[in-house]
Amino acid sequence: MKINYISKLDGLRAIAALMVVFFHFFSADYNQDSSLYSFLHQISSLGQTGVVLFFVLSGFLITRILLISKSKHSFFKNFYFRRILRIFPLYFLFLVLSFYVFPWLINTQHYSFDRQLWFFSFLQNFLFSFDTTTSDKLTHYWSLAIEEQFYIFWPFIVYFFVPKTLKIISVFLVILAFLSRVYLIDKLDIYYFTVCRLDGLALGALVALLENDNSLEKFKLKQINVLLLSFIGFSFTVWMLTSGLGLQYIQYFKNTFIALLFAILLIWLLKLPFDSIVSRFLETKIMTITGRISFGLYVYHPIVFYVFYKYFWTDFWQVNFAIGLIASMLVSHMSYKYFEQFFLRLKSNFQ
Repeated sequence: MKINYISKLDGLRAIAALMVVFFHFFSADYNQDSSLYSFLHQISSLGQTGVVLFFVLSGFLITRILLISKSKHSFFKNFYFRRILRIFPLYFLFLVLSFYVFPWLINTQHYSFDRQLWFFSFLQNFLFSFDTTTSDKLTHYWSLAIEEQFYIFWPFIVYFFVPKTLKIISVFLVILAFLSRVYLIDKLDIYYFTVCRLDGLALGALVALLENDNSLEKFKLKQINVLLLSFIGFSFTVWMLTSGLGLQYIQYFKNTFIALLFAILLIWLLKLPFDSIVSRFLETKIMTITGRISFGLYVYHPIVFYVFYKYFWTDFWQVNFAIGLIASMLVSHMSYKYFEQFFLRLKSNFQ
C-alpha cells in the first residue's frame, strides 16, 4: 500500500518556516521609528510558534509513514536511512561551515571542540537547556536535535504497539510534557528541553493515528471550524491579557495549548475540500517550492540575515527584510537543487 501524498502540507510547512524567519527578524530591536515596525516587533513572538507547527507536522508525517510501513521488510533500516539522507547532509554541512569557515570568512563566533561535540551528537538542546546565557547563530538548531531524538525512539514504539495503545502513549507524552514543564521550570530552560517539548510531536502523531483508523471521518468540517475559531479566539484573548506581564504559570500550558491549536488546524486542513481557496493557496507553486526548501530556509536564514546586517544593511527595514528573505530563499533553493537533491534521490533505495 502506497502512502498518499498531501501536497497542501508543503504549503503549511512553508508557513511554519516563514513564521520562524519573521520571528528572527522582527524580534530584534533595530531602533526603527515606524509604527508598523513597532507593531510587528510586538507580535513577533507569534512567529516563534512556527517551531511548534513544525513539530506537529513532523509527528503527523513520520507516524503515518511508520504506520503504513511497519509490516514491510527492513522497516527500521529503510526508515533510518531515509531520515539520514534527508537530515544529515544539510545538517552537518552547515555545522562544518559554522565551525570552520564562517569564523574566518565573516567573523562569526568560534566554537571550542567540546561545544562542537554537542551539535555533532544532536544534543545541543541540552546544552541550551542548562546554559541559559548562550546566544549564537546556531541556537535555532535546538529543534533539529529534538526531532532527531524523537526519530530514534518513536519507530520502536510504533513497531511494537498497536494503534489503540499508541493513542494512549501519545496522550501520555502530552501530559508528560506539561508536567515536566511544571516541575522543571525553575531548574532549567524548559523551552529547549526534550521532554518539555514532546507535546507537539505527540499531538501530530495522534492526528496520524486518528487518520489511520478513519476516526477523522467522524468529525464534520463545521464542527472543526467552530473548534478552530474558538481556540484562535481564546489564544488571542489570553495573549492580549498576559502579554508583557511575565506570568510564569503561562509557560506551563502555553506550549501544549499552541500544539493543540496546530493539531486542530492540521485536522481542519485534512478535512478541507481540495478545491477550497485555502487548499488551492497552499498548493500554489510558490508555497509548494517554499515548503520543499523549508528545511534549508530554517537552517540558512540566520546566517544570511547576519551577513546582510553586517555588510549590506540599509535605513529601510522593509528593504532589509525583503532582501534578507529573498536571499535566504535563494540560498536554500540552490542548496536543495545542487546539494540536497543528490542525497534525496538515494532515498529510492530504501522505499
